Amino acid sequence: MSKKAPTRSSAVLASDPLRVQLERLRDEMTSDACLAPLESIQVHDCYRLSAENLLHYLCLRRHDLREVQAQLAQIGLSSLGRSEAATLAAVTAVIGVLQRLEDPNAQVPTTPDLGLDEGGRLLEAHTEALFGKPRSARPVRIMVTLPSEAAHDGELINALIKEGMDCARINCAHDDPDSWRAMIEHVRAGEKALGRECKVALDLAGPKLRTGPIANAPGVKKVRPRRDCYGACHLPRARSSCLDEGRLERFRYRRMFDGYKR
Repeated sequence: MSKKAPTRSSAVLASDPLRVQLERLRDEMTSDACLAPLESIQVHDCYRLSAENLLHYLCLRRHDLREVQAQLAQIGLSSLGRSEAATLAAVTAVIGVLQRLEDPNAQVPTTPDLGLDEGGRLLEAHTEALFGKPRSARPVRIMVTLPSEAAHDGELINALIKEGMDCARINCAHDDPDSWRAMIEHVRAGEKALGRECKVALDLAGPKLRTGPIANAPGVKKVRPRRDCYGACHLPRARSSCLDEGRLERFRYRRMFDGYKR
């Protein structure tokens, strides 16, 4: 059951015993404050556990864990550096080991809904759904943001797929629906022609900050002295301009290379 998040900084956590630090982090990760974003957004059931795991991970990474990780490494335990697949389960597992080191008869902590094995399986499944299956020669996927010309250049798409593009990203902040549709059609045609799968990701444009009309203001007048071919000033120049509601500002230019001996 979720609960109120404790208000303790990373510096305060560092002063507690290792197990206590991790237990406080676990309490924060399962608090109402950590999971509150799920109440205001719609998440499909098949992504619910993954969404909760993402919030757990973000909550954990708000803290500076370097000291905790160093202490865990010194006693041969996981430093939580690869806990992104099932963050709460990873923290809970480490707490369980620390408890049994203190007391071999200690009760094993309750395993979270998303265990380490299930978290890894979901992460891989969702990765394949978004970016396609990994190539045999490399475990990573290559995403390419399509330029505007991809809407009318199918050969460009074919070349990208041939060179290893696994996912074509369309930036919906640019171009229009007709262009996006044409890009997708070129990707699908390239898949069939080359016999290689290529996913399509449409990046929707979010809210943007835009400035409104800017009020007119007095401009800045620049005055330059005359110089010879060597860059030396012929004569000092003085000009005045009326700025900021009638205030006079005087710009003086004095002879450069003062004291320069020819």
